Amino acid sequence: MRYLPFAVLAVATIYTLVDCVRSDRAQIRALPRVVWFVLILVVPVFGVVLWFLFGRPQAIPEAAPAVRPLAPDDDPRFLSDLAERQRRERAARRATERAAEQKRADEAAAEQKRAAGESRQDQHPDRNGRNPAQGSAGAGTDENTGS
Repeated sequence: MRYLPFAVLAVATIYTLVDCVRSDRAQIRALPRVVWFVLILVVPVFGVVLWFLFGRPQAIPEAAPAVRPLAPDDDPRFLSDLAERQRRERAARRATERAAEQKRADEAAAEQKRAAGESRQDQHPDRNGRNPAQGSAGAGTDENTGS
């Protein structure tokens, strides 16, 4: 436990020296890099503190925050496009269903007309007096035989 402060000071000094050496020369403040290096080595506690207060380059604030891409479920434009696409698909599906329903109704109406036409024909005899629904053995007389 007695050596803990010395270990912390040694780690801080090494970190500060590496930071000083790796910093861009144009961004180091107050003194040249060589002076800061010597100051950190000669006066370890004050050199470290002075480096972080006056010598270390400051982080350059960015003009605008970096724009990260949005996930599809966070992107309002994607969501509005998705809603529009779903609306169009529902409308197309409804139109297809209406067309199919209209076709079924038209076919049912045509079938009813056909059935009504056949039943009317069944009820009326032809010009020979025979009922076509009864076949050739009708109730009328045959014109050729006279019977």
